[in-house]
Amino acid sequence: MGKTTLAAEATRALRRKFGRRIVWAGALGREDFALSTLLDEIATQLGHTELRPLAPEPKAEQIQALISSATPLIILDNFKTIPEVEQTRCVEFLLIAPHALPLSRRARSLLRPRNITIPVMSPEEADTFLQLLVSQAGDPSAFRADRS
Repeated sequence: MGKTTLAAEATRALRRKFGRRIVWAGALGREDFALSTLLDEIATQLGHTELRPLAPEPKAEQIQALISSATPLIILDNFKTIPEVEQTRCVEFLLIAPHALPLSRRARSLLRPRNITIPVMSPEEADTFLQLLVSQAGDPSAFRADRS
């Protein structure tokens, strides 16, 4: 079974959760597919065609705001057919989307690890974190101090 078929099945299974907030952008047969094409697809499929004529920077900003508020599922099909420079731009843009799936093995290689600085927890925060972690363990009794 191919990536597109698996993504289509996953999309059908998630339809109830996402409703009309599913964007499926296909690059097959579109040699000029670029980040701007992806942005236009997102705007159109989420019902905001008024964003299409905007200049690239304002359009990207508006689409980012739209994605943040609507939290759609975005699927980018036939990713490997997109020109390489645009592949990178599309993946970098999709990093802001909480639910995005570029259908390609190459897309994973474009996702560079990023360090995120997290401030030190206060003792109260650490205690709460550990309590939550222990409560989700398969055997919470393994973490008791009085365990023999």
